[in-house]
Amino acid sequence: MTKAICMRCGFEKFGCFVKCPNCKFTPTKNIEFEISISLREGAYSDVELTLLSKDIKNKRLVDIPLEKINWHEIYGFR
Repeated sequence: MTKAICMRCGFEKFGCFVKCPNCKFTPTKNIEFEISISLREGAYSDVELTLLSKDIKNKRLVDIPLEKINWHEIYGFR
């Protein structure tokens, strides 16, 4: 599974769409899928994920560039 960060609490988890073991959040809406899939290894380095995690945990606004979102994985574009 892919290392990812929970969009709600910043906790490290494995799998973009799985329930967060910390806050129990599970993405269910398209926008939540889009954000969740961008907060993963492959889109960011380990160092960047650690910084994003800290920002989310500290309730700081996180800017996710559109190019970090993998639309193909979310919507099945070919």
